[in-house]
Amino acid sequence: MGPSRSIPCLVLLLVIASSRASVLEDTCKSFAAGHPGIGYDYCIKFFQASKDSATADKRGLAVIASKLAGAAASSIVDRIHALVASEKDKRIQMGLDDCEQLYSQAVDELD
Repeated sequence: MGPSRSIPCLVLLLVIASSRASVLEDTCKSFAAGHPGIGYDYCIKFFQASKDSATADKRGLAVIASKLAGAAASSIVDRIHALVASEKDKRIQMGLDDCEQLYSQAVDELD
């Protein structure tokens, strides 16, 4: 499972993860244990995009994850639009349109 498909799992994990000394570190350790393809370092790097993550509680991390995922999905939608505009092959355009619909739905759900 790729990072973009694991975001819902990450958000759920953030809500139910147990608290210890550092909520962020403990949450990322727990997440990495269940998702070795992503790992602890990716989780920490993901949250470093928000300065508030270092002091956030579990609920705050869930909100941050949702905002970061929404911003990433929005950026991907913009990239897809650029690819569609430059693509001549109708089959590829149709595939990109499908991707655009899925990512646009993700943006709507994460906002």
